[in-house]
Amino acid sequence: RSRVHVFSVETLAKTAELSGHRLEINAVRTSPPQALVLTQSTDSAIVWDMRSWERLRKLDAMSSPMGDAAFCPTGRLCGVLFRAVRIALWSTASLEAHIDLDLADPGPGSQMRCFVLGRRHAVAAVGGGVLAVWALPDFSAVAAPECQLFDLPRPVIKLAVGALWQTDECQAGAAPGDEIAYAMEEAGGVMLVHLE
Repeated sequence: RSRVHVFSVETLAKTAELSGHRLEINAVRTSPPQALVLTQSTDSAIVWDMRSWERLRKLDAMSSPMGDAAFCPTGRLCGVLFRAVRIALWSTASLEAHIDLDLADPGPGSQMRCFVLGRRHAVAAVGGGVLAVWALPDFSAVAAPECQLFDLPRPVIKLAVGALWQTDECQAGAAPGDEIAYAMEEAGGVMLVHLE
C-alpha cells in the first residue's frame, strides 16, 4: 500500500516499483506534458520521472497531513493540499516551492476537501458547499492571489476543470481560454461553474 507497481500496457510486465512512502498512498497524479508522476500519502509527496522512474523530489509533511495533489493541464505546476487549509504550488521545471494558496478568512468548517488546477485557475471544494477560486499567478508573482469564495447549494466531493472554449468562436460572454469547473455534489448531481 506504500508502493506503486508500474506495468507495461503492451506486455503486462512489471517495469518498475516506486517506493519511498512510509504510509499508504492515497493519490497518484500524472503530467504527460512533463513526463512526471506524483505519488502522495498523508506524510509525503514524491515526484517521479516517467521515462526512468527516478525519484526527482520528495516533499515531507512536517506537521500537516497531506490531503490531495494535482498537476495543472500544462504540467508547469503541481500542488499539494496540506491539512485541508493550504495548497502549496510547486514549479515542475525547478521542483521548487512557488506559492501557497489559502482561504482569506478560514472559519469553522472551512476545510478544503479536494482541489483541482486548471490552466488559469485553482479551484477547491470547501466545507459544506463553498467553492474557493484563485487566478493562478505567473512565476514572477511573489504574493498569493486573492481567493474568491462562492456559496453553492450543496456540498462538493469531487472537482474537475477544463477549457470552455478552445477557439475564437465564443458564445454568450465567454472568451478564449475561459475555463469551466465541474463540481460533483454529494447527492450525485453535477454543477458547472464558468471561470473567467
